[in-house]
Order: sequence, then C-alpha cells, then structure tokens
Amino acid sequence: MLRPFYGLLFLFLVVVVVVVGVMMVVMVVGVVVAMVMVGHLADCWHP
Repeated sequence: MLRPFYGLLFLFLVVVVVVVGVMMVVMVVGVVVAMVMVGHLADCWHP
C-alpha cells in the first residue's frame, strides 16, 4: 500500500540530487569563466 509513496519519494530524491548537481556544476563553470575573464581583462589592462 505504501509502494506508490516510496516511488514518489525516490523520484523526489532523484530530482533533488539532479538539481543540486546541476547547480554545483553551474557554480563551478561560472567561477572558472569568471577567473578566465578576470585573467583576460588583467592581460588586456597590463600588456
């Protein structure tokens, strides 16, 4: 009788894990892009 509930709970946990993983990847990519942009701007400002 609790099978559908556990199925929904498992699906919810999978969605949460995927969303958190995507957010972490986006944050890491954003930090890397920001570092590259800052380094590029520093090279442009100080030839």
